Amino acid sequence: SIRVSNTIEKAERALFKGNHKRAISLYQDALFDLRRFDIPNPEREIAAEKIDREISRIKELQKRS
Repeated sequence: SIRVSNTIEKAERALFKGNHKRAISLYQDALFDLRRFDIPNPEREIAAEKIDREISRIKELQKRS
């Protein structure tokens, strides 16, 4: 959806600026929007998995800092 893609773009910008907390928060918002409707959709699941991986990656970056 447009809302999810806009939220992901904001998260990417926050990450680029070094604002890890904001990026994680925005990615979690995107996940919420993706999973809000309980309609099975392979594309949504792939997108959700990518977002989950990105959140994990950012959390690892935070631990190293």
